[in-house]
Amino acid sequence: MPLPHRCFPMRAEAAGHTTLVKIIDKDLDGEKMQAIARRWRRPMSEPGRHRLRLDFGNVEFLTASALGHLVVLHKEAEALDGRLTLYNVGAMVYEVFAATRLTTLLDVRQGTPRNFEDPIDKGFR
Repeated sequence: MPLPHRCFPMRAEAAGHTTLVKIIDKDLDGEKMQAIARRWRRPMSEPGRHRLRLDFGNVEFLTASALGHLVVLHKEAEALDGRLTLYNVGAMVYEVFAATRLTTLLDVRQGTPRNFEDPIDKGFR
C-alpha cells in the first residue's frame, strides 16, 4: 500500500519488515532528506520494521546536507539493529558517495534489489 508524503514527490510501501521509498525528485537536499527521516523514524522504530530502503533511481544531485541526514538515518537504523540501504544509485551520484568515502559507512548499491545477494532481498521487487 503506497504511503504518500506532502513535502515532495515520493512513493513508499511496506514490504514485510522493510519500508521501500522511491524518491521521485532529481535533486535531494537536506530539507527533503530531513522530511524522509522524520517520516520514517517512527515506523522504523516499530518492532520488526527496522529496514529502510531508498530508491535513488531518479536522484541526479544531492547536497552535503542530504549526505549528513543519510548518515544520521543510518546510525538511527543501526541503533535499532536495523538497516538503511540506498539502491538504484546512478553512476554520478555513486561517485559522490565514493569521493566522500560514505560507501565505507553506508550500504550504497548501484543495482536494483532483485540483483542483490542479500537473503533479506529475496522477493523484493
